[in-house]
Amino acid sequence: MAARQTFQIAKKKYKQSYLQSYLVTKSIMAKTDIIKPLHGLRGAAALTVVVGHIHYAQTAPSLGVLLFFLISGFLMGRLYLETPPTRENLTNYALARVARVYPLFALVIIGTGVFNALSGARIFKLALEDVPLHLMLMGDASTV
Repeated sequence: MAARQTFQIAKKKYKQSYLQSYLVTKSIMAKTDIIKPLHGLRGAAALTVVVGHIHYAQTAPSLGVLLFFLISGFLMGRLYLETPPTRENLTNYALARVARVYPLFALVIIGTGVFNALSGARIFKLALEDVPLHLMLMGDASTV
């Protein structure tokens, strides 16, 4: 019973902090001018990663990832510089990032592992038995 109550409290706090982070981000973005060329450059970087993975190129995905992270870091820094770095704001920020990125990551890892197991493919060199480690963020980085 105590574990269930603890889980419910944590779930409620997570929802509150995610909503608060979303509202803060939305209000900050409303005040910030959009730099349209960076959106196109970010899209090109993402496309480079996808094409590089399809053709198994070594350098293209790495350069695309680097460029994507540089642009994203610049844009996020620009958005959040006005927000004071309190413990609450940093926690909300971290939870919002995890809530935004992890579900898609988990879906891709599980889907790829199942697809590979059923079809015999070796997409991302990911075997079904590696899926749990990747979901715990402990997988081999060379696999995916």
